[in-house]
Amino acid sequence: MAARDSTTIESSMSFIAEITIPADSFVLSDVLALAEIDRIVFDCTIPARTGFMPYFWICGSRFDGVEDLLEREPALRSVVTVDEVDKNRLYRAEWDSHVPFFLDATARVGGDIRGATGETDWEFELLFDTQADLGEFTGYFADIEIELTIDHVYRLNAALTDQNDLTPPQREALITAERNGYYQDPQEVTMEELAESLDISIAAVSGRLRRGTSKLVQSTLL
Repeated sequence: MAARDSTTIESSMSFIAEITIPADSFVLSDVLALAEIDRIVFDCTIPARTGFMPYFWICGSRFDGVEDLLEREPALRSVVTVDEVDKNRLYRAEWDSHVPFFLDATARVGGDIRGATGETDWEFELLFDTQADLGEFTGYFADIEIELTIDHVYRLNAALTDQNDLTPPQREALITAERNGYYQDPQEVTMEELAESLDISIAAVSGRLRRGTSKLVQSTLL
C-alpha cells in the first residue's frame, strides 16, 4: 500500500489529517519547478460556487512563463489573474471535469480540504468525519503510483481549543523551533535538524512553521 502512516489513529469524532504527496502527483508541478517560484497556496477560506478550491496564490520573485504553464495545465479549464500583492499573485481557476485523483478521492469520502500548499511537495490539511473515512481515502491509493504520507492525525476539538487557534502540530513545531534557536541570528538549528527532531519531513515542518506564524500574526497583530 502506498500510504505510510507515521502516527496512531484513534477512534473519535471529526479529526484532521496532515498529508503529503509528491509535487508531480498533483497540479501545477511545472510551476513549482521554476526556480523563481517559492510556493503555491490554495485559499480554502474562500467559498467555491462550484468545484474545488478556485483561488490560489503563487509566491515568487519572477513570473516569466508562469501564465503559459497555467494555460497548459490539463486539470484546469481556465485561469485568470485576480490580484497582485508584492511578490504574490492571486489566481482564480475553473477545474476541468476530470479533477486530479487526490481531489476525487477526497470528495468520495466527504472529506474537506482545510489547507493545500505546494513547495518541494504538496501538503494538505484534510478534515474527515470518521476514522473509517480516512481509511477508505488512503485505500484509494493502494493500487496507484502516488506516494501518500500521513504526517499527523489529531482530533478536531484539539485544534479548536488550542491557544491562538494553532493546531497541536503547529504549536509543537513553533515551540521546538524557538527552544532550539531556529529563530536566532545566526541560526542554531537548521530546518533539516528540526524535521529530524520532530520526526517529520522538511516540507511538513516548513508548512507548520509558516501556517503557525501566519495564525499568530493574524491573532496578535491584525
